[in-house]
Amino acid sequence: MAWVPAPNADPALVADLAAEAGLSPVVAGILARRLGGDDPRLWLRPEEAPLCDPFAFDGMEAAVERLLRAVVHREPITVFGDYDVDGITATTTLVQALARVGARVKPFFPDREAEGYGLTPGSVARCLTYAPTPTVLVTVDCGITSHDEVADLRARGIDVVVTDHHTPPPTLPPANAIVNPRLSAPPGAESLCGCAVALMLVRALAQRGLDIDPEAFLDLAAVATIADVMPLTGQNRVLVARGLRALATPAANRGLRALALRQRLRLPCTAEGVAFSLVPCINAAGRLGELKTAYAAIGLGHDRCAEQLIEINKRRRAIEHDLLDRILAEAPAPTGNLLVVGGEDFHAGVLGIVAARLMERVGLPVALVCRTPDGGGHGSMRACGRWNAVEALTTVADLLDHFGGHAQAAGFSLRPGAYEAFAERLPRAFVGTPETPDRVYDADLTHLPVTLALCRELERLEPYGHGNPKPVFRKDFALAAARPVGADKSHLQLSLAPVEGGPALKAIWFGAAARAQGWRPGLPLRAWFTLAVDTFREPVPSLTLLDAEPL
Repeated sequence: MAWVPAPNADPALVADLAAEAGLSPVVAGILARRLGGDDPRLWLRPEEAPLCDPFAFDGMEAAVERLLRAVVHREPITVFGDYDVDGITATTTLVQALARVGARVKPFFPDREAEGYGLTPGSVARCLTYAPTPTVLVTVDCGITSHDEVADLRARGIDVVVTDHHTPPPTLPPANAIVNPRLSAPPGAESLCGCAVALMLVRALAQRGLDIDPEAFLDLAAVATIADVMPLTGQNRVLVARGLRALATPAANRGLRALALRQRLRLPCTAEGVAFSLVPCINAAGRLGELKTAYAAIGLGHDRCAEQLIEINKRRRAIEHDLLDRILAEAPAPTGNLLVVGGEDFHAGVLGIVAARLMERVGLPVALVCRTPDGGGHGSMRACGRWNAVEALTTVADLLDHFGGHAQAAGFSLRPGAYEAFAERLPRAFVGTPETPDRVYDADLTHLPVTLALCRELERLEPYGHGNPKPVFRKDFALAAARPVGADKSHLQLSLAPVEGGPALKAIWFGAAARAQGWRPGLPLRAWFTLAVDTFREPVPSLTLLDAEPL
């Protein structure tokens, strides 16, 4: 894949941003290309921007009315969640908010391996065995595809409020109320995660008189938004900016704050810090059947559980690496544009992350299945380029008990005896030539110095993440030094001398040690990189290389 420069921004807009916001032309140009019609203040001061009206979502009025009645009459309420970061934080948000106003509310999570994702016959049956039987069941981060299960609950006299953010099917479940930003949302709120939808419900309840402070849950929504890789634009940008600030205060969620401190995460932290330090530890608990530990930390505030989450994540990494190595050694060749791999001893909890790693290696969509003795199984799919995972699964819906997710990530459950037909038919959904899009860099710094001031200025465009990636720069250097680093010596630490002169710059290039074998000091290089501030001893610019080639 070639590197190409980003399109030129409107010169007048760049000049206005530079003058009004005090930005350099380089950073003003980056901002001008990313605004997309937004107010610049939303990008430069998102923590000051307002959140949208929660009643602008279809279904919110009905959801609030039913929950208010349940609170007033002390009806038992069950919040039915999911076992990932988004589901745990969404469940925590709604349970804690309702409990603070005296509601009879309890959480419920499905068993990942035994019952699968969301409302399934098994998870619903077990949910109803816990006393008291709810008169209202609220789903968070799930439920939009569970037509039959919702119908069954309604037939039992249980009212159902679905709050979800996954892709809706053509026929919606017969719930009392459905709140899903993919069905209806105010501008800028179309891509909220499940926890953010739960927060909008809490805000609506507060507006209708319940004594709840929605600000108390901003840190949960921020972590969930980052974990679910939602675009950091619009309302998500506001939520994450405000939530990251909240996480740095003593009033933050005790479990999140304890985990951040044990991971030595500098507060207030960046979205990148959350993604690499907090999210894997919380997700690992759900993946390895240790959900109670995650909910004890996040939902119940047992900060001593933070250390346990870190240890669980270490076990998750070992299991993931083992499975990835095995599949790479034994996997069949892709069928057309899809790699399908199944195994009876695959750990269901790591299928999604291993599928993502495989997709990076083969450059094609991947479906992994933990096969069951009856010829069925549970699986996870990752799609890339123009391909859509949910649309692909729709073509084999007759082979599936359940499926759902997003364009690039989906989960599914195979019916007994369906695996062979699934592996044979699903590749037909991935036709055409695989896309190999060019990679885009934001600015050429060949004739400009890399300074601490530039790094600090780029921090004004935080939070970075999906939808607002860290800016990528191009510049020519001479290699001053390079050495392999890391436990397996697969990474490369470099010192790069700018061609225009000046002190050499520190750089890291992950996974590149083998690629750079034979490089010697003095070698002219063209590099593509992101920038940050290294504060180890004194603040200095630090480069993270994405690519480099000898000139």
